[in-house]
Amino acid sequence: MKKIITRQAEASGVTSVPVVTVEEVFELLSANAVPQALARVRALVNQEPGNPNHLDLLTMVAARAGVFEEAIGACQKAIELGGTTPERLYNLALVLQDSGNSAAAQQTYLRVIILQPDFALAFNNLGNLFLQQGWVAESIAAFQKAVALAPDWPDCRFGLGMAYRGANRFLEAYATLHDLCAMSAPKFEHLLAAGNTALDIQESQEAERHFRQALLMAPGHVSVMNNLGTALARQERFFEAQEQFELTLQSDPNHAEAHFGLACCHERLMESALADESYQQALRLSPDAQRSPIHGNRLMNLIYRHDICAADVFEAHKAWGDALVSPDISLPRRSIRRPGPIRLGFVSPDLSYHSISMVLPALLDNIDRDRFALAAYAEVKRPDAMTQYYQRSFQHWVNTVGHSAEAIADQIRRDGIDVLIDLAGHTANNRLDIFPLKPAPLQITWLGYPATTGLKSIDFRITDSMADSPGQGEGQHTEGLIRLDPCFLCLKLPHDLPPVLTGRELSRPITFGSFNNARKLNPEVIALWSSILGKVPGSRLLLKARELADEWLAEHIYKLFEACGVPRHRVELRSKLADVLQHWNLYNEVDIALDPFPYTGTITTFEALVMGVPVLTLLGDRHSARVSASILHAIGADELIANDAQTYVAKAVALAQDPQRLAGYRLALREQVRNSALCDGKAFAERFGNAIEQALAGVPG
Repeated sequence: MKKIITRQAEASGVTSVPVVTVEEVFELLSANAVPQALARVRALVNQEPGNPNHLDLLTMVAARAGVFEEAIGACQKAIELGGTTPERLYNLALVLQDSGNSAAAQQTYLRVIILQPDFALAFNNLGNLFLQQGWVAESIAAFQKAVALAPDWPDCRFGLGMAYRGANRFLEAYATLHDLCAMSAPKFEHLLAAGNTALDIQESQEAERHFRQALLMAPGHVSVMNNLGTALARQERFFEAQEQFELTLQSDPNHAEAHFGLACCHERLMESALADESYQQALRLSPDAQRSPIHGNRLMNLIYRHDICAADVFEAHKAWGDALVSPDISLPRRSIRRPGPIRLGFVSPDLSYHSISMVLPALLDNIDRDRFALAAYAEVKRPDAMTQYYQRSFQHWVNTVGHSAEAIADQIRRDGIDVLIDLAGHTANNRLDIFPLKPAPLQITWLGYPATTGLKSIDFRITDSMADSPGQGEGQHTEGLIRLDPCFLCLKLPHDLPPVLTGRELSRPITFGSFNNARKLNPEVIALWSSILGKVPGSRLLLKARELADEWLAEHIYKLFEACGVPRHRVELRSKLADVLQHWNLYNEVDIALDPFPYTGTITTFEALVMGVPVLTLLGDRHSARVSASILHAIGADELIANDAQTYVAKAVALAQDPQRLAGYRLALREQVRNSALCDGKAFAERFGNAIEQALAGVPG
């Protein structure tokens, strides 16, 4: 806490009894009677105009009253009469800071530190001043010095934690704030900051602990209740999180973040229509709604919905793009390109352990570095070992976290990027906000999102003829389509795959399975899968999704199957397993994978096939409903693609009744995948590079 330093009146050497006493002034301040205290201290100074200690007191009271000019004058007079002490310079710096004169305050704090290098208060306040000005590195250095000088003082540790957070050094921020909360009885603001920073580093259990402790100190605090809901949702405790967001909205019906959190819970609990209502309410309450990331969640939710047609999904994306206010910029013309490789810039928040890590490396490891130079614009908030691989794979790496779209676009222009490629679409932490600024002559989206972005500033989307059939796909995209046949994906097989178990135990019933996320389940999917189970007596269904750790959701799914005539003992639900090896090995318990719709699998389809499990898919009318078909077509397994629901059921039943064919798949699928176009990284990189060159040649110069 900032505090002006004063001395006791006894030090003045005055022998007469004043009419006004220092004690009287402090009594008025204690009663919060600041105007009266100011009047009395002025009288005290008038009684003894040469007493610097009374001027110190006037400095404090005038500053508290907001009369900064008088406070500054009093402090300067005290320095003139009583000498340039570190304490009086500190007081002057403090009043200058509070008056808004940051430059003068900064210089004065530095004078204090020169006079007294161990003045912890000065370092702490200098840290606060730097942080307010956005000088994060300088702020961290000042707070670190304050902590070294006063390790038991909570304020400087709190400041250091907030400075680390401002620098996006979230791990150091949380370590500092965690230690602060553990060292003594923490303040409310310490717990709130620690909880928020725990969320930054995905430590949701720690965040929950801090938020619950904060609520004991401030029951019903709206922001804490909302953030507690977020912490619970990140632990897959969606029903509890939903209750917390509803409590928040009871206190503040216009809390946009709580509506957003509630929408996310509805979505995860298979209540997609309610999710859309809450997303729209959150947007209505959000400032700068058109640029809000809430739009991305709402659009993604539409892709999962079985009751929304492809045309409506497209129109929603297009409406979002059309509503964006176009920036007032002159789009860069492509000048004569400098000699050397074409410069590709990839924009992604997912350059870490993420599903794209089974796809992107196949391109990075095989692309011709004589033809292409690669740059990454990485919105990676929690780097990991996979991030290190990506940093080695790109010749140029730019961390975009915490930077504005304008700043990143300027960097891209300076880097001379020829083709800018979005890898995230509307998924979490995307940087689509960069693309309307048109920082590159050619802009493309690929890989991370199963629909159009809706942005006119993105020229092309990379797909293939199965995922977006000619004549149909064009009408569902604002971008032009580049088709990399036979498949827009190329996957890199993990080197440590477990063996495929080829001998199914005769005592085990036929097991259907799906390891897709639970949002892909819907009443139509469950009804069709129930029909299959009904036609294969004794068969069972194994579902795995991390969301299934939520007991309410698990019970809801059991009841949906029971309503379709499938008793719960025939449905087994698994949530997140301890490690990746257990996840892969679980496929050995599945005979036939059933693909959901209208949002099919991608990585889960690939995983099942690699583990010798045939995947049955229902071909739909949009990209998200055709990706599994694209994968199956690429490996030459078109017999597993059904054109309608009746055929889907028939194929599943026939396959379940053909143990010899199942055994054949078990033996052959991994090598079939390995030897297919789906895993031919060199050929894919060649097709990708040729397509980029062809598209770039069409950009007017």
